[in-house]
Formats: sequence, C-alpha cells, structure tokens
Amino acid sequence: MKIILSEQPVALERYEQDEWVKIHDYQNSYSKAELLALWQQLNNQILITLQHAGERGMCKSCILADGGEVTLGWLYNDYLQHLNHHLDQIKQR
Repeated sequence: MKIILSEQPVALERYEQDEWVKIHDYQNSYSKAELLALWQQLNNQILITLQHAGERGMCKSCILADGGEVTLGWLYNDYLQHLNHHLDQIKQR
C-alpha cells in the first residue's frame, strides 16, 4: 500500500464505480459464490495490510481526488462504512 510506504502524502485517484463494475462485468462473469470469495479475500488482504501498518502508518496522509487531505486511518473508517452499506444491501435481498 503506497500510503504506508511513502513519507509524503499520496494522491489517490477518483473511484469510478460504474466504470469499474462495467469493466469487471461482475454480474455476468462470476457466480455469487465466486463474487463472495473474491470480496472476502480482497477485504482480508486489506485488513492484514492495515494491521501491519501500525499507528504510524495509520497517521500517514493521502490526498483525495477532490483535493482534501485525510489520514489512512480516516480512509479505513470510511471504507468500513462503505463496506457496511454493501452488507446491508446484501441482507435486504
């Protein structure tokens, strides 16, 4: 993860959600079981990386696409909220 390794704030690219979904063709190219396994593994990789970041790593800065500057810790908490949003969507189905 660039943020953990860098001594300077790292600029993040805008997340183009609709285009990302189109390119990966999640709805047509994967079974539900494959998508769940992929999602679990990616989130596990994120968790392990952040566990090894330590307090110093979590305090490192990154620059959002809109120019705002946040810490890796803030980004992690924001991601957890986003993750919970998707879990709620799954539970509703």
